[in-house]
Amino acid sequence: EKILFVLFGVFIFSFILSASLNGWSDNSYRRIGNVLKYVAFFPFYLLIRQYASAFNLLLAGIIIGGVVFGINSIYDVFIMNNSQATGIYGPIVFGDLAVLYFSIILIMSFFDHKRIFTQTPYLASLILLALTVFLSGSRNAWLAAIFTLFAVPLLCSQYIKYKKTALSLLLVTCLAIITMFALNPTMNKRLNLAYTEFVTFTTEGAPKTTPIMSNSIGFRLEQWRVALIVAQGAPLLGYGGGNAGKHITHAAEKGLGHPDLINQHTINGIGGLHSTYFESLVNEGIVGLIIILIFLLYPAYIFMKTRKHSPIPSTIGLIFILNYMIFGLTENPFVHDNFTSVYLLFLAIFFSTAMHEQYQNDIAPHSSG
Repeated sequence: EKILFVLFGVFIFSFILSASLNGWSDNSYRRIGNVLKYVAFFPFYLLIRQYASAFNLLLAGIIIGGVVFGINSIYDVFIMNNSQATGIYGPIVFGDLAVLYFSIILIMSFFDHKRIFTQTPYLASLILLALTVFLSGSRNAWLAAIFTLFAVPLLCSQYIKYKKTALSLLLVTCLAIITMFALNPTMNKRLNLAYTEFVTFTTEGAPKTTPIMSNSIGFRLEQWRVALIVAQGAPLLGYGGGNAGKHITHAAEKGLGHPDLINQHTINGIGGLHSTYFESLVNEGIVGLIIILIFLLYPAYIFMKTRKHSPIPSTIGLIFILNYMIFGLTENPFVHDNFTSVYLLFLAIFFSTAMHEQYQNDIAPHSSG
């Protein structure tokens, strides 16, 4: 826990140091509100660790939330006739959160000692969350969902009582997802488009005469390519929090990137790079990138270490961290206010619960002696 606190402190300090060295731009000031959430993590963690019931309450809320997500996605697509389920956060965050909830409930179902098909709340929530992920049209969420369907059974295999039932559930889920894609031309088109956009960029690049604004894969890849060029100007500590978008725009104006990367809003407003890792590299440099990686990998390491004596919270915590690492590939969930809040809330509860159960196991032999 002390090391986690130190990592949070270093993470906050890296933002302050980089912004100070670059003169505290308006964009850096705008990021302070988000950084304050990380500051608030310290007292919140110390408070929440006193309530062991917080873990079970959160899990109950996630099950209910899955049903709400499903109803919301059905309303968005089939009643409002939107092309994608957006919720209140937009399709990317909505889809990512649905995957996160899905993975957690799937772990809960595998650890349950009753047969999964008798667990109506689990099943209802899982089905509706799978539908939400699908209808969101978020290819980032689809990638995380594929990872979840492989990782969760692997992590839970030694704890599953009814292995045939669990494998049947996994098979049915995979077949249902394949069927949904096959029967829905809109989502099938988005999947094919992602492949086409990737192949086009890797073979032809981003010709400046061809618009890429509507080409989400190509746009991101071009952003990241230019980010590597921009980062060379301030490799160690970057250009300061919130300034990545501005420097990408300046680079594109100089002809170093596609003209579609020019976004005048980023000059006086915040603009992201659709990637935690590339944005950290430009904003806080190599030092900041290393810090964000350690910031993610350390909790994952602790969850792996405590799985023996705290299997449920540690397994949930591990898949939670791994999912956020995947989300960070094409988005930056650590600077989106509500997405950040979810991360900090869940981390505090999962980490403190795992630590509490580990502590109880450590003192048990001494108590019995």
